Amino acid sequence: MKKYAKIECGRLIVPQNYPGYIIIDGVKVYNPTEEQWISAGYLPLTESEPEEREGFIPEARYEVNEDNTEIIQTWEYIPAPDPQQSEEEEPKKTTTKRSSKK
Repeated sequence: MKKYAKIECGRLIVPQNYPGYIIIDGVKVYNPTEEQWISAGYLPLTESEPEEREGFIPEARYEVNEDNTEIIQTWEYIPAPDPQQSEEEEPKKTTTKRSSKK
């Protein structure tokens, strides 16, 4: 089954009720056709699996292709934090007592 989505303000939007229905002109359309998805502003979504890269965390990115006919998922690889370094840099937690007097 094809998955449809759209990009708004740089974020991927997939209907919460996917694949159940979309709302077109105030009407719920169950099992919409490709033409109905597109008329509602959605495009087919092509997803991919990230590569395994040691020391990196994959972060998904979504872009509309040059033809404006589909959204393609790509991956950006962010360096993973060093667990030993995180422990050393972690600030000491302090608590503050509050008085219950008013």
